[in-house]
Amino acid sequence: MRKVVGIHSCLEALRVRPKSVKAVYIKKGKKPQVNQIQSIIEMAQKYRIKIIEKDMSFFENVAQTHQGICIEVSDGPQFSWESLENKEKCTLVFLDELEDPHNLGAILRTCWLFGVVAVFVTSRRSASLTPAAAKVASGAAEHVPIVELNNFTAALQDLKNMGFWVYGMSEKAKETVAQTQFSEKSVLIVGAEGKGLRKSTLGFCDQLVALPQVEKSASLNASVAASLVIYEATKSHFS
Repeated sequence: MRKVVGIHSCLEALRVRPKSVKAVYIKKGKKPQVNQIQSIIEMAQKYRIKIIEKDMSFFENVAQTHQGICIEVSDGPQFSWESLENKEKCTLVFLDELEDPHNLGAILRTCWLFGVVAVFVTSRRSASLTPAAAKVASGAAEHVPIVELNNFTAALQDLKNMGFWVYGMSEKAKETVAQTQFSEKSVLIVGAEGKGLRKSTLGFCDQLVALPQVEKSASLNASVAASLVIYEATKSHFS
């Protein structure tokens, strides 16, 4: 069971998978003044989902920012390795020990909007889909599956065998994102904040790509950099 907080995330979960929503928690006290929270209550009543009033401390224990609304969901979007075999166009995103849940949420939202099929994370030293991450994702967590991997490189090798081309984001790259002709079956790897890609991951990349910058001593936030690369890699899918 996972908890989802925030108006947009809760609304999307109720819209996409109402049968999986087991409870709706609202802030105890006066009637909600926010129309969207009232919409959540009405949707819960429509689907006969129990509505429970809770003190502010309940919400604060779930996430720092919550907008006074929380739901419990029993499942999420599913992923199938077999489904990748016959895809002609497909983009996947790997996060190599990315640790900030806010970055995970922002990347997940970008992936949803640009049609990324799944996001993969390492089983250790990686951000997980916490309520905070789901709130930042603003509904994307109901559409893009997050797949936890014990063996990152083995999964990359399996994808290569399926015809995927693996791109790693690195300042060591000789080509910029704009100069890159992305494969229709692409894996994009985003490194950890500050550390970038691990050596073991770099060795599995078919190509490294970089984002050109005016200022070399600073770097883009990981989720911003990922969004720019995801857009470039997927834009041909919409033409």
